[in-house]
Amino acid sequence: MIKNPGEISLQESLDICHESIKKAREMNFMPITVTVVDVAGVIRATLAEDGSGLTRADVAYAKAWSCIAAGFSTSTLRAIIEEQTRLDKAINGRQHLDNGKLMTTQGGLNTENTDK
Repeated sequence: MIKNPGEISLQESLDICHESIKKAREMNFMPITVTVVDVAGVIRATLAEDGSGLTRADVAYAKAWSCIAAGFSTSTLRAIIEEQTRLDKAINGRQHLDNGKLMTTQGGLNTENTDK
């Protein structure tokens, strides 16, 4: 198998999902869904806990996709938008261009850089 730079294996993706769910249990979160994407935004793994809500898979994908699109976590993306309110119209435009996938709420992590 040829592996592209930055490509993530299925096992690595599943490990991230399991560790994320483990952390969510430690923090007593509501049931979560975790999605891991590769550098092209292709879903490598999605795991949903029992009781995870109907739209959680869509939100998990949007957060993961947003990290790839922005290059950093959704928390950082959110902080930038809150600090620079003039970006609201640009973000709304991006939401439209990205078919609603751009998500600016906490929870999306980028493991490709130090902004995790």
